[in-house]
Amino acid sequence: MATSSLSLLIASLLAVALPAEPDDSPDGPPNGAAKSDVITVTGVATTADGTPAAGVRVTVVAPKPLVEAVASASAVTDADGRYVLPDLPHPHTQLVWLMAKGPDGAVGNQHVNLWPRDATTFDSKLAMVPGGRLSLTFTDADGAPVEGVRPKSTVAGHGMERFILTREWAAAAGSPWPASDAEGRLTLGDLPAGEEMQVAFDPPGQHRQITDPLVVSEPGAPAAPDPIAVTIRQAGLFEVRIDPGEGAEPLPRDGYLVRTHGNGRVGTDAGTYEERSLDATPDGQAVIALKLPASGPEVTGSYRTWNPDQTERERDFGAVVTVTHPDLVFVPSSLTARLNPGERKVETITALRRTTVTGRLVDPATGEPQGGAPGFPTVDVYIPAPDQSNRSTPAGVGWKRLQADQRQTSIEEDGRFTVGTPRDKVRLVAKGRGSEQWFPGMLEVDVPPEGFNVGDVPLARMPELTGTVVNADGEPVPRALVWTTHDSAVTAPATAADANGRFTLRPESIPASLEGRSSAEIAAFDPLKPFAGTAKFTLIRGETPEPATVRLEPREIALPPGRAGSPSRDAFSGRWFLDGVVPELTLSKALAPDGTPTDDPPTLKSLRGRWVLLNFTSALHDRRNVYAGEVRAVAEAFADRLTVVTIYHSSDTDEQIVRAVARQPAVGITADDVDGATQRAFGVHQIPTYILLDPEGRFQKVFVPRQEIAGNLPKIVRQFITAE
Repeated sequence: MATSSLSLLIASLLAVALPAEPDDSPDGPPNGAAKSDVITVTGVATTADGTPAAGVRVTVVAPKPLVEAVASASAVTDADGRYVLPDLPHPHTQLVWLMAKGPDGAVGNQHVNLWPRDATTFDSKLAMVPGGRLSLTFTDADGAPVEGVRPKSTVAGHGMERFILTREWAAAAGSPWPASDAEGRLTLGDLPAGEEMQVAFDPPGQHRQITDPLVVSEPGAPAAPDPIAVTIRQAGLFEVRIDPGEGAEPLPRDGYLVRTHGNGRVGTDAGTYEERSLDATPDGQAVIALKLPASGPEVTGSYRTWNPDQTERERDFGAVVTVTHPDLVFVPSSLTARLNPGERKVETITALRRTTVTGRLVDPATGEPQGGAPGFPTVDVYIPAPDQSNRSTPAGVGWKRLQADQRQTSIEEDGRFTVGTPRDKVRLVAKGRGSEQWFPGMLEVDVPPEGFNVGDVPLARMPELTGTVVNADGEPVPRALVWTTHDSAVTAPATAADANGRFTLRPESIPASLEGRSSAEIAAFDPLKPFAGTAKFTLIRGETPEPATVRLEPREIALPPGRAGSPSRDAFSGRWFLDGVVPELTLSKALAPDGTPTDDPPTLKSLRGRWVLLNFTSALHDRRNVYAGEVRAVAEAFADRLTVVTIYHSSDTDEQIVRAVARQPAVGITADDVDGATQRAFGVHQIPTYILLDPEGRFQKVFVPRQEIAGNLPKIVRQFITAE
């Protein structure tokens, strides 16, 4: 059975899975689910002008196939636009997704953050927009119609602003998608009118194909006198030959899990998982044959850099194929297929008999087990890779991560783990990937055929880096900005020293090492004066490093990058503010420092004469975004010249914002972009995004933390402010 996931959305939002059929008459928890394992989703649907939307059918889908049935998945809004979806089996993931259709044809699409984890009721918002349709006609390269093309998914927008619909979700909402008819014609409805949609299809007999952006027709447009023409590209044939290595003969015929994931232009397509069996070639070779989308130059897409001073360039990465099996491991564990239309290519991987390594993750200082939430520790296996001797990985140079079968990998609450490995020398890297930061552990093991228990594997909480910033006379420098340098092995977002020059840095990442040691270099500067300095730390896993003293010395402040007229394409939908004044804020609700509403929404006009940093964020990202600390550092260091305006996303409820503010007291001005108008006016598509405006209200710089490096925000803000 094949399942699918929208891989780009995983990076920022969720993993997609098959939803269940809706139940119009909920009677309680399905399958006898315990009340602690069910949730209720509530909310309000509004029209484009903000009035309640009555009679809207709202359907919720869970993002994982762990829930066999999602009963009570649909509800209809009342006269006030409210909907209640009770007794849903908790998917134990971060998000569920809402789809909505109104009696007037309007559509809505929004995710719901399932946070905090122990809550049972989650509020949400749905903004309805006019619905439209895509009328398409499919032909092959010779112009002949192609029957049986099935849509897989449609995606519009970026980041949190995505409108997402999949074939399975459409069916769950009661509007199943058809396939193209004998003349190649197909019409898709219930899409946001006027939006550009990237559509993925399943052409007959081959893997996914995507389209260039297609514009959804406006309501009331003709039935489709001139449908959009889509040419189905001829697939390429990619054969993965499997050679049995030592101990792997005979190869099992069934049970192979094949993941195909695109890169470059093909990367907008969803990754696919398929259960496959081996085929035999005439010469007796064991193969898995895949029909993959062609990835030649004629289908190459744009790769966008995140530096506005650089131009976009074309890049093509092909498709990545990964094969796993419960009883085998493969070397290499993934292959890249770059195929021209109709091309046949053969690549070979070696199958090795899988054995297991077991152990337990512990804190080296206390011996306490490290397992389960909130740290979500993992243990990855790396194997020697002489062909990658110049590439650094978490296991060191010349090692490559083994793509193990995740069905055979587990981390228990008591820290015990089991991982699949080949019978050979491997390195195990234990690390965390949750809300807490970790000092990873690494072991090198020669694994015998019968497997191996490595015992306790150290995995420590990340140590804090503390110290004092002083001037040449040894006097403390208040509000000095401190962060890890680009050359440091440890990465920590910037922070501002207190009135006595004291600072605390909380590292975000640190490399693994067999010795359990690492080093960090930090830099500090005076916010407004040309003084800077550096210091170094030695980090030992499980130990607290000694405080450091950073002595500032005269150092010139660099000029700001592209100060006037820099295009703001990094995180925007295409708007270029250049030297013009940016749009006015259209915020309807301001918040006091405790998160309660006030009657004084901020405007850019009222902030003229001061630098302004617009902080577009959300309650969800505030919890996870370590670079939010840099916004606070900038606000504190430049408090006499700069105001931070934090703008919460329209999907955040009042309760979520209050919780977020309680976790991290607000700096500057806080506002709620209730209807999303400000975010749309500025064209922001990535959350979080920071936009720097000068005292005259002109755009100067945009920052996207996911693409930035530690210390960049305060460093560049300082360059702009001191260049006045």
